[in-house]
Amino acid sequence: MVSMTWKESTAQLPLVLVVEDDESLLSGIMDILSMDGFCRVVGARHGQEAIELLSEETPALIISDIIMPFVDGFELLTLIRSSPQLGHIPFIILSAVNRENDIHTGMALGADSYIIKPFKPQGLIDQVSEALSNS
Repeated sequence: MVSMTWKESTAQLPLVLVVEDDESLLSGIMDILSMDGFCRVVGARHGQEAIELLSEETPALIISDIIMPFVDGFELLTLIRSSPQLGHIPFIILSAVNRENDIHTGMALGADSYIIKPFKPQGLIDQVSEALSNS
């Protein structure tokens, strides 16, 4: 029987990229998702940082805020959807912006889901599980 190290076993888990400019919220989201143990999580503080991370590794799912410096969530989503290499990645918007027009814009740009802050941790886990199982 071959035994795997923790790093080897977690490398097989799907990677989730969380893009959030509020560092405490970013840390909290990453903790919620990584504690559940069904995915690996990496964080970016804004869309430009996310783009840099995407050049290194392709995640199974992206969760992004909308209002951020440098590259906002809608710009990031547009870039993802226009890329032949990245366009297939499920994209969840997680934002305090809950105006109907913004929700419609996000969905029209190709978001798979739109979660409004504040959110319940189990609701986030459920959305992530669903997105990962559908990808």
